[in-house]
Amino acid sequence: MTSHHDRSTWEPEDRGMNPSDNESFATVLQRATLRRRSFLKGGSSLIAASMMGMGLAVLGDTLKPGQTVASAATAEGLALNFSPVAKTLADQVTVPAGYTVNVLMATGDPLTNRVAAYKNDGTDTDFEFRSGDHHDGMHFFSLNPRNVNRGILCVNHEVCEDLGFVHANGPTNYGADNINARPMAEIDKEVNAHGVSIVEVVKQGNSYAINKGSRYNRRVTAATPCDLTGPVRGHQKMVTSYSPQGVATRGTVNNCANGYTPWGTYLTCEENWWGYFARREGADVRPAQEEYALQRYGIKGDTSGRYNWARLGANDTTDVYARWNTAKMSDRPDRDFSNVANTFGWIVEIDPFTPDSRPQKRTALGRFFHEGCWPAPAQAGRPVVFYSGDDARNEYVYLKMCKEDSHYKASPSRVTEGNGGRAF
Repeated sequence: MTSHHDRSTWEPEDRGMNPSDNESFATVLQRATLRRRSFLKGGSSLIAASMMGMGLAVLGDTLKPGQTVASAATAEGLALNFSPVAKTLADQVTVPAGYTVNVLMATGDPLTNRVAAYKNDGTDTDFEFRSGDHHDGMHFFSLNPRNVNRGILCVNHEVCEDLGFVHANGPTNYGADNINARPMAEIDKEVNAHGVSIVEVVKQGNSYAINKGSRYNRRVTAATPCDLTGPVRGHQKMVTSYSPQGVATRGTVNNCANGYTPWGTYLTCEENWWGYFARREGADVRPAQEEYALQRYGIKGDTSGRYNWARLGANDTTDVYARWNTAKMSDRPDRDFSNVANTFGWIVEIDPFTPDSRPQKRTALGRFFHEGCWPAPAQAGRPVVFYSGDDARNEYVYLKMCKEDSHYKASPSRVTEGNGGRAF
């Protein structure tokens, strides 16, 4: 089996890209912890708070002589109502007695009746109609608010990293410098294994199953057309050969954590999207502001991307593969993909109830390495508040306030940190 390149050389969580001298979260946390130390007495309270909520933390600080946290919890009705599982090295999910485990949707499972069962030997195709790889954030939308026996499940697929199983002979070795071409079939499979699965699930007995005949079932992949909405729609920095007007892009990648809206749509978050783009040409000289923005996100001039989807060295005449190359190849942005990376790094809104709707990249919610976009409880007549984290070293947590809008449903009235993200 040939080898894929070493992920450890670019893992974003281990790299710092923030040039500011702001205090780190660790420093702020340490200072806050010291102030609270007089309130939280003893390690038992800390452990209890993390395991069972503040109710046990309070118990830990008010124990009677000879009383333990466990006995106090039992007296207050806060004890766990199942026996813990025994330690095991078995390669399986172990649950307490009385509980069962069922697989609802695994990598490669068909989402429609028209696709063959997954063989899992590397020969399977049609990933645009199969469950993607590396399930991450998810949310369930009931089709009947008073009955959760039937609903739509949205599931993120962050990466396609099990390439030894996805391809029959493993991924093609494209060299230590990652500049050799890769077979189109391999790239297509990996591209379609990214994104989001939207499926209808139905309760059958004590478990749920996918309704493969549902009209709601579909995939959003790293090739799906997406609209750009919000303040940067039509901006010159969004212009590409695919969308000369700067109003659209194709695909969403590295969909990590998620969120949802009070009006019933799914929010999928583009996290480590920067690692997918090639930028190697020595002639790729940018104005200072553009270069700063690329460096701020870690897109330096020495990469062919995490998977080499740009197929550098190949004679690609379409945008299917060339769009992963963000190097400046022309004197006009509508003739290359030098701006393509700008169309990633956003929160993507998907309407699970409208199968033919296009994903909307909500640029007003900021651009960074998104780790979640969770709403605070909605209150009538007040702005909707979302919280997001920038998942890299020495970055930020964002609070975003949105107001209702008849066209976009949510358009921020104020976003922290300027435009709510890093350089653009």
